Amino acid sequence: MSGAPVSSQPNPPEDDSEVETPSEPSDHQEPQAPPAPPVAPASMPPLRAASYMLASVLLALTQGLGMNLISANLPQIQGALGATTNEAIWLMTAYVASHTDSALMKIQGLTLLNRQATKEADILAYNDAFLAIALLAVFALAALIIHVAVVAVGKRLAPIPQPSAA
Repeated sequence: MSGAPVSSQPNPPEDDSEVETPSEPSDHQEPQAPPAPPVAPASMPPLRAASYMLASVLLALTQGLGMNLISANLPQIQGALGATTNEAIWLMTAYVASHTDSALMKIQGLTLLNRQATKEADILAYNDAFLAIALLAVFALAALIIHVAVVAVGKRLAPIPQPSAA
C-alpha cells in the first residue's frame, strides 16, 4: 500500500463553470400533497367470509396431518423401500416441498387473477370516463355551434341603422 493520504473529498474543479450547486427548492414549486389514505377493502358477507375461513382451516389441517403422517411413518416407509436414512429424509423433504409449491402456486394464481380483475375494472372505469368526457365535448361543441348560429342570424335580422339626414 502506498503512504499517500486518501481523500474522500473530490478534487475541486479548475474553473467556476464546472461547479455544480445543489438544487434548492425554488419559490414557484408547490409542496407535494400527502399520499391518499388507503382504500378500505370491500365488505364481504359474513357467511362467505366464514366459508373461506373454514376452507383455510380445513386445508391447513389436512396438509399438517399429511406431513405428520409421512414423518411418523418414515421408518416403516424406509424399511419397505430399502432406503437409507438420508434417502428417507429426502423423500419427506420432497413431499413437503411439493405441498409447499402447490400452496404457493395457488397464492400466485389468486394474485394474478386479482390483478386481472383489477385491470379489467380499471379499463372499464377509463372507458366510462372517456365516454363521459367525449359526451361533454360533443355537448360543448353543439352549444358553441348553436351560439354562433344565433349570433349570426341575430346580426342578419337586426335592422341596419340608416344614417339620419340632419
